[in-house]
This record gives sequence, structure tokens and C-alpha cells, in this order.
Amino acid sequence: MSLRNTKEYYGSITKLFHWIIALAVILMLAAGFSFDFIHNNAFRHDLVGIHKATGLTILLFSCLRLLWWLVNIMPPLPTSMPTWQRLAAHCTHLLLYLLTIIMPISGWIMTSAAGHTTNIFGLLKVTAPGITKGDHIGHTMHEWHHFGAWILLSIVILHTAASLKHHFIDKDNILKRII
Repeated sequence: MSLRNTKEYYGSITKLFHWIIALAVILMLAAGFSFDFIHNNAFRHDLVGIHKATGLTILLFSCLRLLWWLVNIMPPLPTSMPTWQRLAAHCTHLLLYLLTIIMPISGWIMTSAAGHTTNIFGLLKVTAPGITKGDHIGHTMHEWHHFGAWILLSIVILHTAASLKHHFIDKDNILKRII
């Protein structure tokens, strides 16, 4: 198994980035959508802290993945795939990259504008550079973060459904090359 991508399959590093980010995003969405339903304040506070730390971890891994993507070849989509599906796949991947960067940044700015630091798993505490308590951008980032979560959830569902369609209906190697 190669660390780098080949013309047929994704390499181990791309797969590692993909699955770490995918799992973290799914857990983040589940946690984020559950906040309004958790009535135990201590548990909610702890979950929000984990959510924030995980968000910044996703940001780090997404930036690293983007750099890795820039220096690697990408296995091409099957030539049998219709043009509209190729375009949809490219747009979906672009949105996933953008959202895994924009969502953590908007959450980080929102947290910093509320006057809070983000404790990254006890390793360090950070605030968004240039953002101070009471900064009006915090409200805007809250709206973006909430709206972005729904878009991200929709894109994750679409991406998952498309990969399963390719595997079980089209019987091509789209899913196999990332597993």
C-alpha cells in the first residue's frame, strides 16, 4: 500500500485524512444538533468544549489535507460517469473542503467574540486572532455556523449516498479506492 495516491487508488495518507475528518465531522454534527436537547448543564458544557476542540482539530487536518491534495495526483473519475455526475462530484468535494475549513473558523470566531477561549484537549487555549469580546462579527458567525451545519449535513448525506450508489448500483471502484 502506497502512502501517495496512484492513478487508480488513494494512498494511505489521503485515506487517513478522509476517514479522520469524516468521522470527526459526523460526530461534530451530531453533537452540534444535540445541544438544544441536552438539559444537563455540566454535560452540555463539556460537550461544547469537546465540540470546539474537535472543530479546531478538523481545521488543522483539513488544511493539511488540502496541502496534501495540492502535491498529489488524484485518481480520475470513471470515464463511464456522465458529465453531470463528474461536475456534481467535483462541486461536492469542493464544498466539503470549504465547509471543513469555514465551519471551524466561524465557530472559533463566534467563541472568541463571546469572550471565551477554546481549550484544545488541555494542550493549549486559543482565541481567534484579532477578535475581541463583544465583537459584532460573533453574531454573524453564529448565523453562518448554524446555516453551514445544515449545508454540511446535506453535503455529507449526498456524498455518502453517491458513494453507496456507485458501489452497489454502478458497481465501479469509487468507494473501493478510498477504503
